[in-house]
Amino acid sequence: MWESICQQYGYIPEIMELLPNGQGMSQIFRKENCLKKVTLLVPEQILSFKKVTRLIENHIDTIIGMTGLPVFDEQDINAFLTRKHSQDSVEQDSVDELVLSSGSSKDYEFKKAITFFDELLEILSQKTLNTEQQLTWYAKYYEQKLCFILDSDTEVINEVISSPRTPDYIVAKLKQYPDFIKDSGLNDVQPDAWVSSLAEWIRQKLKSNLSIRKSLHNDIGTIYHIKFNDQYKKLVLLANGFVINFFAKHEKGVKTEYIDPIVTMQLLGLVKLATTEQAIEPGVYRMATHLKPEDINLFWKAIDDKSRPIQF
Repeated sequence: MWESICQQYGYIPEIMELLPNGQGMSQIFRKENCLKKVTLLVPEQILSFKKVTRLIENHIDTIIGMTGLPVFDEQDINAFLTRKHSQDSVEQDSVDELVLSSGSSKDYEFKKAITFFDELLEILSQKTLNTEQQLTWYAKYYEQKLCFILDSDTEVINEVISSPRTPDYIVAKLKQYPDFIKDSGLNDVQPDAWVSSLAEWIRQKLKSNLSIRKSLHNDIGTIYHIKFNDQYKKLVLLANGFVINFFAKHEKGVKTEYIDPIVTMQLLGLVKLATTEQAIEPGVYRMATHLKPEDINLFWKAIDDKSRPIQF
């Protein structure tokens, strides 16, 4: 394989490193002054990531949230919208697809994405929206420089609708940009209507750049059908973002190496209660006064030794 890489791409293998505990190997390649590192893992190794933006840009097609914390935000959606279709799907009208699935005991991983798409769907709908709410959303999009609002007016609008976003502040800011007032058509209305007209102008601009359709499927979950920059995208939210159990058939819940110490502590507590000579009065007690830190550290050291992450 290394010979094939060298012949096709010009990268020459240099240094090979073994990962600790037989978990795999890394190979360093050189092409002129450029170094690349390729890591090969043995089967059944799992990598976890706190941030997935770069992975999305490199065309991963599935994200499994396992932490119980938000792992997918506006910047990740932005990366999905702006990535070009992979070479495997360059046919006309092909659809770039990304699947999101929660595998933890929580359903928080993709709540930011759900909220974000709910906002966009409201903006893209025919509903009458509160001007202040619209500007709050738009300010967030412009501050993050999201792809569907980027153009030659981006810096001006970001300056105009940044905090504090009061009508007087926005009107005063707009007066500093007469060319923008002319280009956006605001000079056709009175200054007291500039704020609402600006919000509607941004809304129409967003509608011209982006289209989203949401569909619900009992056997799948939620699918967002997106068209942006003449590319078709599909974001699939399995089970509508709720938990899907990915444990093996012999696992009924929390992984064994985590639940064993927990159950052990519970059983030891029951044994202590059943055998103590001095009865404990019913009530709520602070664990810190009855359990020493070294006792807890012993349990967590065992878990850490059993489930130590790969060291690169």
